[in-house]
Amino acid sequence: MFALPAFADNLPPAASPGSVASPTSSVAPPSPAEAPAAADPLAECLTPGKSGRKTFIEDEFCLLRMERLGTLSIGIGEKEALAALPCPVSKGKEEFSEATSDYNQKWSFPACGVNLTMASSAKGGPKVVTSIVIFAPSTLATTRGIHIGSTEEEVLAAYAPFVDRGAGQRGKTIVAGSIYGGMIISIADSKVSEIFLGAAAE
Repeated sequence: MFALPAFADNLPPAASPGSVASPTSSVAPPSPAEAPAAADPLAECLTPGKSGRKTFIEDEFCLLRMERLGTLSIGIGEKEALAALPCPVSKGKEEFSEATSDYNQKWSFPACGVNLTMASSAKGGPKVVTSIVIFAPSTLATTRGIHIGSTEEEVLAAYAPFVDRGAGQRGKTIVAGSIYGGMIISIADSKVSEIFLGAAAE
């Protein structure tokens, strides 16, 4: 049986009858600098390279699965998508895709600066997000803080391990991950003008 430590010497004086003891705490709350940093969702997409630097793993779709634009991500359902965008939505016609055998529908939120591609396995069925495009006036940001108006250099610094340098064009587009499933960032006047998350090629 474990002996309990004696705390009597450390207890505050007992309150007198009829009095109300005011709560005190000797432990100061942690400062913002001491607060734990938010986890990087893309960390699991990286592996140590031969040079010791982190490099993008062979799974080219990892970024597509883990990336977020605000609270939007690939694979979320209709309710989650609508809850994330407090703007009027305009829905296009459902169109059958022979490449994926899905029915695709474009949902536009111009006041939020967002377009979504929603897909379902059957016409009129439950839909999930398969691609996201943001543009001005969107204020959404990626998991690494990139948003409309960020500089090209900020993008390259934030996504260095993920950049497919053979797919993009300096001053115009940056591809993070893969065109088959990743993020394509459009650049105009050295700043981000549009961000696409999804598959640009089948």
